[in-house]
Amino acid sequence: MISKISGIAIICLGLWAGPATAQVTRVPFEMNGSRMFLKVRVGQSDSLRFMFDTGGGEGVLIDSLTAEQAGVSRTDRKSTEAVGVGGAQSAVSIPHQDIFLSKNLPLKDVELTLMNLGQMNTGSATPIRGIIGYDLFHRYITQIDFDQRQLLLYEDIRKVDTAGYKVIPFEFKEGIMVPRIPVTITLAGGEQLSGKAIFDSGANINLLIFAPFNNYYGLGAKTGATAALPGRGLNQPTRDLRASVKAMDIGGFHFGGDIPVRINVDVNAGQNKEYLGLLGFQMIRHFNVILDYANQVIYLKSNHVLN
Repeated sequence: MISKISGIAIICLGLWAGPATAQVTRVPFEMNGSRMFLKVRVGQSDSLRFMFDTGGGEGVLIDSLTAEQAGVSRTDRKSTEAVGVGGAQSAVSIPHQDIFLSKNLPLKDVELTLMNLGQMNTGSATPIRGIIGYDLFHRYITQIDFDQRQLLLYEDIRKVDTAGYKVIPFEFKEGIMVPRIPVTITLAGGEQLSGKAIFDSGANINLLIFAPFNNYYGLGAKTGATAALPGRGLNQPTRDLRASVKAMDIGGFHFGGDIPVRINVDVNAGQNKEYLGLLGFQMIRHFNVILDYANQVIYLKSNHVLN
């Protein structure tokens, strides 16, 4: 899920400080299907289930009804837009708010964005009350440990054990504060195509190929794309094709076999051979991840899923 004004979600609190590693805190997260949740306290609320999302951009997103029930301030509100894969949706932002991952770990002076998350919760037994991402990552080096289902937060990358991790530089672009990393796909005929893909743990897919990349290379016929299927962006449905690629390479990690992907369809989206698309949770879950936003680097290490 990408958003210029967005966030992520986190569940389960835990606090531990180890002077040997200068670790700020250890935060267990809960897995529910393809979603990672943390507990976040906002306003006068008890702990709320926020989705923790590497595709969450600036600001912390909270469901509008949940915000009212939590007694979030009604002063200094202004109209804005939340922008995602599916387009833009009207929202309300409130600057200079404090939220808490635990009693001892506040995130101060964040911008809350209030938006109706009803579409995202359709058919879900575990509703999302909010989304948190960038506002955590740009403050702390964040280590996502899928093996132990926990986040480890640090203030200095030099204090993090990066042994065995592969280093992947990333970029921010077009005002969207979500990492874009290099990805290479191999088509059935052997043709290899490379481009930048958003690193988005909030999307329950392997890979979404964006329409401009598809338009440039004409991927429908090359990937065995079949009938359109509905997709879901942050705000609106999208129209995608079901397809597959022969292989995918991510930062030196090779994935073979018939890998299912989606191809976004929009003939009016223009052409772009640089911006491949969106790398989703079904690929990201194979790695333990360290996010270093200060130096614009992602570290990846295979976990029990890949091994």
